[in-house]
Amino acid sequence: MSGQVSHLEVHAASEPVTGWRYWQLAVGATASLRSLSQRGFVWRPEKTMVARCANGVAESHHQDVPEIHCGCGIHASIDLASLHAQALCLRPVPLVVGEAALWGRVVTEERADHRGQDHRGQFAYPLRLSLVAETLVDVTVAEAIEGLGVYGVPVGVTPLSEAIGELSQTIMNFLAMSKTT
Repeated sequence: MSGQVSHLEVHAASEPVTGWRYWQLAVGATASLRSLSQRGFVWRPEKTMVARCANGVAESHHQDVPEIHCGCGIHASIDLASLHAQALCLRPVPLVVGEAALWGRVVTEERADHRGQDHRGQFAYPLRLSLVAETLVDVTVAEAIEGLGVYGVPVGVTPLSEAIGELSQTIMNFLAMSKTT
């Protein structure tokens, strides 16, 4: 991966790396967190998320996920400012932002394009979650918070203006405006 500096470390579950990420909230019979960018990646309550390569590289090419020269692994930004800089949140879906613990093989990348730093982990689980109330549809804040309780981690509420970065907000505003013209 050109334009960035990467290094690999192995962390025990008892000493994880932490990072920030977005999830889509799916509320049905039970609540679940889903990846915003990867279809089919569901974070199950009380189950460790296990990374797999979804970058078009045959898993037989490398057995260790994440691999330093691939983009595979469970992604989390090193801090909230780095998450904002990536402008990942462009859809007004039921949105959750929060911290995740990553352990096992963890690749940390510093991006040369000033989009922050990113971790890619082998294993992960949410540490704390914040519901973005303005993005909810067909469910109340109380119902969504109760649904997220199945993860057994602290759950709060954060305004959209704090959950997403300025670039994401500008793009979302433009998309909303373009729908009205």
